[in-house]
Amino acid sequence: YPIQNTLAEKYLQSHRSIQNIKESDLKFHPSVFSKEASQKYQPALLAAFKDEKGTITAIESIYLDRKTGHKMNFKVGKRSYGSKSGSAVLINNGHDHNDITLLAEGVVTALSIKEAYPDLHILAVGGKENFKNINANMLKENVIICADNDGYSLSSDRVVNQTIKNITASGKQAIS
Repeated sequence: YPIQNTLAEKYLQSHRSIQNIKESDLKFHPSVFSKEASQKYQPALLAAFKDEKGTITAIESIYLDRKTGHKMNFKVGKRSYGSKSGSAVLINNGHDHNDITLLAEGVVTALSIKEAYPDLHILAVGGKENFKNINANMLKENVIICADNDGYSLSSDRVVNQTIKNITASGKQAIS
């Protein structure tokens, strides 16, 4: 289902202060299975991970509270179905005149970046370990890796350095 007028929109706008949700590969579903939910099914924000051909390879669900729209406080707050490896969630197409891709870890982080840079191409890879697996054909000529601030230097990060190496080997430019 489209996100507009759902708990997913409430979660993003009211709880995460994200207003610009157009053009993204995000949907809402009112009833997604979870072992942790008392009723076994819970509303969720769904993110579609697609490969370079546009084929859905995985779905990530972020479970939402039925009443408040907050992210559920489950042991597993979001669950993935399928393989994210090499795939990403399109958050923003950007404009043709821009040759920059912003590559973010998570969907909500990527949506926050979109608030600041609405004209750029933005992808979410679904976790730092997937940065290095991204297919270069999905990227524009210049790539900025937007890793989460986990309290350590990115210049010595193995995954980030491997990602930069992989992207530059494809003939593109990458920085973190």
